[in-house]
Amino acid sequence: MPRRSRVVALVLSLAGFLGLHRFYLGRFWTGLLMLVTLGGFGIWWIVDIYLVLTGKLRDGDKQELVWFGGGSHPETPDAVAPTLQPREASEQAQTSEAEPTRPDEETRGTAGMSTISLPGQTKVSTLQERFKSEFGLTLRVYDGRSFADPSATIGQVRKKRGATSIDIRRNTKVGNLEDRFMADFGIKVQIAGSDDSYLCDNDLTLAAALEEDERKLGRKDQKLKILPKIENTFKVKALIELFSVAEQPEDEGLLPNGILEAKTIWDASGSPSSGRIIALVKPYVACSFVADNMDDWRRLIRDENNGEFEADEIRVVDIDFSDGPLPLVSLECIFSLPLEASVTVEDIMAELEDDSWTWSGCIIPRWEFSESMGLEDLDLNLGEQNGVEVAAIA
Repeated sequence: MPRRSRVVALVLSLAGFLGLHRFYLGRFWTGLLMLVTLGGFGIWWIVDIYLVLTGKLRDGDKQELVWFGGGSHPETPDAVAPTLQPREASEQAQTSEAEPTRPDEETRGTAGMSTISLPGQTKVSTLQERFKSEFGLTLRVYDGRSFADPSATIGQVRKKRGATSIDIRRNTKVGNLEDRFMADFGIKVQIAGSDDSYLCDNDLTLAAALEEDERKLGRKDQKLKILPKIENTFKVKALIELFSVAEQPEDEGLLPNGILEAKTIWDASGSPSSGRIIALVKPYVACSFVADNMDDWRRLIRDENNGEFEADEIRVVDIDFSDGPLPLVSLECIFSLPLEASVTVEDIMAELEDDSWTWSGCIIPRWEFSESMGLEDLDLNLGEQNGVEVAAIA
């Protein structure tokens, strides 16, 4: 179907209050309403002229107008894909002078700046593939609290209208980019490593996150070769879905300023978990692996620290203050468990596959505050949780 002309729409809108331009754009019902109200008593008519001039008024198929008619609408969602276009040649030249290009940059997407165009028909999977190709990292896209269906379109998962593209630099911080997707499109995203096994640090730039990813993958390759022989340990990753505290404080004023500030931002922003909120809450969250919650655990795990092991890494994934001043929190935690000398990694993986429920019961998240805050009588351990998944890390 031909694209509609902004020139024609402008001429028709200037013709009077009759709403002819809206009939032309395929907006029949609003055109009829404009005709009946004489252009909304003139006010609506003036606003429409401005919208046509600035290109903000779209046709009935939600397509942008072109100055002169021509072209076609995409027939299927796959027909429009996000385009990643470099900036002007002069800007690229400045970027290359300040930052030498590595041999693999063309394939790993390390240009100084890219513009990602996001028409509504773009599939989530297409956006993720382009982001991975351009920046070498994984873009997790959410629809509400769950991962978005890869076959869904951007138009189906976005909660805000208006923006159709986003500029991304290699020196953009991970947390800032996640916040911008939420602010401009109403889409919650998180940036993970290239193998999607961990979330990138919010304070790292995309370039630094990619370098860190390469170091992590290098260390992982080394560990796969030497750990089973030299260091008899086993790593597990736990995903804790929205755990609640056993007891909420009666006086929220006793809570640290970071928690109170995070709640204020959360309330004001209409509930999304931004990188800023997560950074404020993370210092007060802890998680343990309590082996004593598993029968006969000593035949598998060495009896160290009375069977309690703190998480090596904790990543706050989501936050929800609707339950009280201490929020519901989703976590991603990694633990290193020391194995008995006779136990192999394969033995543990078999145990985990046969009885993952028991292993899930060993994951205990909690809040940790200074004793000087006056919260020592409060039960800050796990109250309830929506679910725990435990998986082996190869």
